[in-house]
Amino acid sequence: MNAALTILLCIVALVASGLAIAAGSNAATALPMAAVAVIAGALLLGMIVEQTRWPPQRPLPTLPADPARVRSSLGAGEHGRPALVHLLDTLDRSGGNAHRPNTTIEEMARLKALRPEEFRQYLETRVNALEQQV
Repeated sequence: MNAALTILLCIVALVASGLAIAAGSNAATALPMAAVAVIAGALLLGMIVEQTRWPPQRPLPTLPADPARVRSSLGAGEHGRPALVHLLDTLDRSGGNAHRPNTTIEEMARLKALRPEEFRQYLETRVNALEQQV
């Protein structure tokens, strides 16, 4: 980021803001000065965002395949379904499908709305697919 340009944009934004405030109800002066101040502020923000180092995507935590957790998730009904689906996604990735994305929010909502028999069928299908990968 160019320090001279940053200082210049700050001064322009401050002076234009001050003139817009000082203009009071004189719209012919206040509006153009406010526009200049907003544009200068936007350019400053753009320069800052351009130079910002965004942190890398954090990996999602993996759930251990704990039988007690699986049992409690099954017992929790539809509230435990996301934990089961995430566990299956994790097992799928660790079984060789490393680029498999997590189940989408929309798909998770659909799975939560399934009747218990239909969800058990989904689980059976996913587990069978995992077993075939091995």
